[in-house]
Amino acid sequence: MSSAVARRYTRGLFAVAQAHEKVEAVDAGLATVAQALQDNPRFQALLESPVVSEADKQRMLAEVFAFAVDPLVQRFLRLLVSRGRSDQIRAVAAAFHDLAEAAAGRVEVTVESAFPLADAELQALQERLSAALHRQARAQVVVNPELMAGVRIRLGHRVLDATVLGALHQFEQRMANRSAGA
Repeated sequence: MSSAVARRYTRGLFAVAQAHEKVEAVDAGLATVAQALQDNPRFQALLESPVVSEADKQRMLAEVFAFAVDPLVQRFLRLLVSRGRSDQIRAVAAAFHDLAEAAAGRVEVTVESAFPLADAELQALQERLSAALHRQARAQVVVNPELMAGVRIRLGHRVLDATVLGALHQFEQRMANRSAGA
């Protein structure tokens, strides 16, 4: 249920942000709020606590984010708190970011590599991904030595595994299937 709630609030906020030409500002503001909540679990717990009054939650948000985020984000946070949905802030921030990236023709991909990629390699990979996806690809590289060699690319729920570890797992699976069928 919470993801459906987050999507509904996100779509509404995105429509308002687009109408006011504030998509980037709202995206940045929501990222700031989500990061603050992630970095300060006690603050998040206070916002989500049924013991803390709505007025106290509103006051905390106003004091912490008064000058840090766009007024549209501030109003949106007040709305979530007034509706008892402060537990959805981080989910809305993530969903809004995805919508903002898609609207701007960008896509974020996670690239796992056994070794750090040189700047030229990363640039070439992003260009090839951009051409294949028909959107500007921005890659976040995660070094994972267990892969041995190659890269694993994640785009949402899709995974392209071009690693030695992936090839070994596929080979192992084929051998297991052959021995089971024999």
